[in-house]
Amino acid sequence: MRGTRLAVGVGAALIVAVGVWYALRPPLPSGNADRAASAASPPSSPETPGTASPPGAPLPKADAALSTTLPLLESRSKAGDTAASCRIALDALACLEFAESSETIGDMESMAARRQDDIAGDLDFISRLEARRTRAQALCRGIDPAWSRQNAWRYMLRAAQQGDMRMAVRFATDPPMDRQRFLEDPEGWRAYAEHARRLLEAAADSGEISGWYFLQHAYAGRPVLIGMPDAIPADPEKAAYYAMVLRPFSDPETVRDLDGQLRDLKPRFDAVRWGEIERRAQTRIAQGFPAVAGPVDFDSGVFATQDSDGCVQ
Repeated sequence: MRGTRLAVGVGAALIVAVGVWYALRPPLPSGNADRAASAASPPSSPETPGTASPPGAPLPKADAALSTTLPLLESRSKAGDTAASCRIALDALACLEFAESSETIGDMESMAARRQDDIAGDLDFISRLEARRTRAQALCRGIDPAWSRQNAWRYMLRAAQQGDMRMAVRFATDPPMDRQRFLEDPEGWRAYAEHARRLLEAAADSGEISGWYFLQHAYAGRPVLIGMPDAIPADPEKAAYYAMVLRPFSDPETVRDLDGQLRDLKPRFDAVRWGEIERRAQTRIAQGFPAVAGPVDFDSGVFATQDSDGCVQ
């Protein structure tokens, strides 16, 4: 569960540090307040995500240099084009990863040499990192890494609020901000604290299955919102219901995890209540999830396949 654990585990490991910062953070100077609000507030309402923009002209090719496509993409994003906002967010994220990829690949190679227990899996992961690095070399030429750090989260939030529910889940559970030096980006983390829970819940309400996956974790007592472990209280009944609904749509490793949770949860309910939860789950399973035709490989990482050419138009 390399990818999924990364998305969930990092947040849990940093809960104390980020939580202290939320409690002690000073207010923004008044001169920056309007800029912070403007940067973190896309065209649609911050309370309720909007609907995706109507189909427009195709986006530039996915491997086109961001330095050449950015003016067009920014213009379309400001006009409410959800796919353009998504594309900028993912391209900026690719550039962030590119700046760190050599060190990451070196660390993975050292880890694989030490572990010796899943060499094939580690080598496959390293190969995918190298492929992404090669693509990013052309994509990010001429882009200042500081620009990527400052704007990846802004456009991810904008895409989420314009109606891209995968971007909503990603912003809530894996925001493109530095968790080890969070004081360097107070605007981003304040925007995160304000919007993350609502975006995750809105994504689940819309039928985005990754939203269901992460909410199930939260209801099972596995915090998924960074620095806010109590923002979504554990709820055994919802944890069981979400697990039952997710089970037919999940990869084998995730099914094993869900089955283990259900075994532990069942004794906490009487037979009548458990039967009611099962019936509700069966009704929801029959409805299905948009664009989910078979098992979703949560175990490989919820966002592992979402690259710049995956933005919905």
